[in-house]
Amino acid sequence: MNNRSSISLRGTVLLTAWVLLGIALAGSARADTNHEFWPELDIWARLTDSLRLLFITSGTRDRNGDRTADEGEAFLDYRMSDRISFRAGFDYQKNLPAGTSTSDSIEHRYVFDFNYRWRIGEAGRLTDRSRLDIRDIEDDTSYRIRNRLLYEQDIKVSRTTITPYASLEAYYDSRSSTVSRYRVESGTVVPFGRRFEGDFYLGWQRDTHPGTERVVGLGFTLTARF
Repeated sequence: MNNRSSISLRGTVLLTAWVLLGIALAGSARADTNHEFWPELDIWARLTDSLRLLFITSGTRDRNGDRTADEGEAFLDYRMSDRISFRAGFDYQKNLPAGTSTSDSIEHRYVFDFNYRWRIGEAGRLTDRSRLDIRDIEDDTSYRIRNRLLYEQDIKVSRTTITPYASLEAYYDSRSSTVSRYRVESGTVVPFGRRFEGDFYLGWQRDTHPGTERVVGLGFTLTARF
């Protein structure tokens, strides 16, 4: 791929991502849209060059889009190459009720990921992630299939490299036998020294089952790497 085609493709992907985010946020400008803050802490522990452990805890609503009061996630992340990686893990959480007619529920979730990445020019990356969630909610088993398309690009600012990104994700839920959730995010990852980085983002989410809900969230994820 020559430089001109790389720049053209990179620009097209970025423009498409921002247009999708604009459409999503414009559609959320309604009285029934909830506005939330989404905090999260991610801790990475390096085992080998290819293997890493990831621990996640979050509040209010997790990065999966589910409302939660208590949550703990643990994953084993295996990077086969620069293009291909896998992830498997377990998620325990206390889900907050989706409406006034429901109550809190405890969920045990088994998660399996497959990621494939493409290089876009010298600094851009396009990643397609397919995820399977096997969910046990109060002894009721179901599954969710998710697909996320993420574009990110490294930008050099003085001596620091920041990474703006945009993503679009769709969720298929076996309980409703349909695509029940769409989620759009756009933000920037900023490093704080060698071991820490902050992910500042704006997210929009639309649920259609079991009830219709629109949420706009201001998110912040603090990541620590050891």
